[in-house]
Amino acid sequence: MELEKRKQIISLRLGLPRVCREKYELELEFKRFWEEFRSSNPKKEKEAVLNFTVDAFCRLVKHHANVAQLVTMYEG
Repeated sequence: MELEKRKQIISLRLGLPRVCREKYELELEFKRFWEEFRSSNPKKEKEAVLNFTVDAFCRLVKHHANVAQLVTMYEG
């Protein structure tokens, strides 16, 4: 997780376009929620995290032209 934060800081310092930063931040958010979902145990907690994960994924889809590619990026 620490590495992801460093990458985010670097990208912001490089002055990437706002759209690229937003997409990158959405990807980080989705990955964080996905890992949290996979590691959660109680059913109620899993349901709540799944809702956050789906929401983040839907927002991420809006930034990708190729949804099939996006899905394959996160398979496994």
